[in-house]
This record gives sequence, C-alpha cells and structure tokens, in this order.
Amino acid sequence: MIGVLLRVHDRMADLAVCVDLIRKYWNRDRYHLVVVSNGRPAGHRLPESVRAAADRCVELERNSGHLQGNAQLVQAGLGHIPAECRYTVLLEADTWVFSDALVQKYVRRLAAANAVWASAEWIEKRWSLGLDFAVVETAYLQGNPQTFNYTTDAESWVCHRLRAEGRRFIYITENMPVHQPKCLKFFGQRHGGRFRSFPRAGMVTHHLEDLPHGLETKQYLANVCLGRREFPLGDEPTIRREHRRLRMLMTLAACVPRSRWYRSKQRGVPADAPSLRTAGQ
Repeated sequence: MIGVLLRVHDRMADLAVCVDLIRKYWNRDRYHLVVVSNGRPAGHRLPESVRAAADRCVELERNSGHLQGNAQLVQAGLGHIPAECRYTVLLEADTWVFSDALVQKYVRRLAAANAVWASAEWIEKRWSLGLDFAVVETAYLQGNPQTFNYTTDAESWVCHRLRAEGRRFIYITENMPVHQPKCLKFFGQRHGGRFRSFPRAGMVTHHLEDLPHGLETKQYLANVCLGRREFPLGDEPTIRREHRRLRMLMTLAACVPRSRWYRSKQRGVPADAPSLRTAGQ
C-alpha cells in the first residue's frame, strides 16, 4: 500500500477532479488517500465527493499563510499515513495525474537507489526539488518533519535539507524541465514562463485562475496533454495535432543549451539558515 497526502487550500474544483482521477486511474496498487485542507476558516469546504472518496479528511482550523501553510498541511497529514505505507506521494490539488505508472516507476527506483525522495528539479540553476508531485519514503517524512520548517523558498529549502543530512534523492525526469529555457522565448512566455503540461507523465498543473474559462480550459489542456478526449471538449484531430506540438516543444526544451551545463548550481537558500550549516556545500 502507498500513501497519498493531498494538500489543498481553496482549489476545491481542482481537488474534486484530482481525487476522481486517483480513484479512477491509480489502479496498480492500493492507495491510502489523506486529504488535508486549511481553507475552512476562509469558507472553503471540502466537496462531498472528496469526503466520500478519501480514506481520511483533515480540516485545519488555522491557516499559517502561503509558505508556512504548505508546510502545515504536510505536517498535519503525516500522522494519518499508515505504517504499512513504505512510500507516500505528496500531491497538490491542482496537480492532475492520469495514471499511477509514474508512482510505481519511482517507488522501484527509490528502493534500488537507496534514496528517500523523488521529484522534479524545480529550477535548474539552483539546488531545488518540486513539491507539487513527489514520491517520498514515509519513514523519512514522519521522522523528519523539520524538513518542512522552511522560512524561504520551499523547493530549495527541502533540497538543501536532504543534502545537509546526506540523504539521496532522484529526479523525476518526466516532469522536467519545469521552467521554460530562455532561448525558447520566441515560443512565448505562457503561464509565467513555466511548463504546466507534461505529456510523458500524463500530468497537468495549471492554475484555474490563470486560465480563460477556468476548469473547462484546463480540461481541454488535459486532453491535449494526453492526446485523447478524456473530457468532452475539443475534437480528436485537433487534440492529437496539439498533443504532437506539445511533445515536440518539450523535447526541444530538454535538448536546447542552458547555463547549467557549464555553471555550478546556486545554493538558493540563505547561507546562515541554521538547519543547513552542516551541509558543507
């Protein structure tokens, strides 16, 4: 059995789809789904469909803010992951994953590499790890809650904690690159310069508030990412054509020259961060 710790504040429409996809398509193993929300004080209640599908729902009475709130959600959910779950998937509500093939692949890779964490490289020029989708050893998560006591950029903080402790991590390459290389600016800087569709992973991460027509547009973009009509939007020939274009763009983005090929990575967190003093890097 594998744990899933699904975090949400106000993206309840996203959450309902995310949970439905897990229960519909994650079928290569058994998954213990814990949904943790800190949106209740602001009036964001969990949908009934989510309550019915989750194994456990945790609604916090306080929201510590954007940065600490994210850490708060992880820490609040960890105690509800059963001991028999050797690995746990950390997931955000706006991250839709249409198959658990990636989970199964990186569970095996973590075991083979004696590593505790797998996720995308968040920013290539810095030591950083994505937090929207990560596969992590449960014992590490539950034994090291301080990993999420970040006071600065969360993705860099977590990566440096792992390095400071001598813990091994591996990259989920299907979810990379996250940010658009500068030399591809002629394609346009959409979605804040980030890629939000990952066809090799079958994953989309768009924010509804950034899209015209919100949920409907994201569902169409999910169709394009998958190359098929999962949602009743768009026609098949157009979806397949746009899917091919997306895959070509992602392939090009992975191959074009970038500064990380000839420069050392930046630390990305304050040098005087107390929990990182032992890193020696």
